[in-house]
Amino acid sequence: MIKFEYNMLVLNNAFSEDDVKQIGDYAEYVRKQERERIAKLLEELRDSEYAEVMTHDDLINLVLDK
Repeated sequence: MIKFEYNMLVLNNAFSEDDVKQIGDYAEYVRKQERERIAKLLEELRDSEYAEVMTHDDLINLVLDK
């Protein structure tokens, strides 16, 4: 059984090593997708007219979709 506790996935001992590997592979896929999303946002920003006037807070809000 998997539980989501304290912002982590917690596995009981009923899982095999392959189960844990599959979960790790999925987590890496999600991280890669998020890195690509952020890189795309920053590339688009680099070519925009706002690139030189954005603050750090503006960049953070852009990445967090605020």
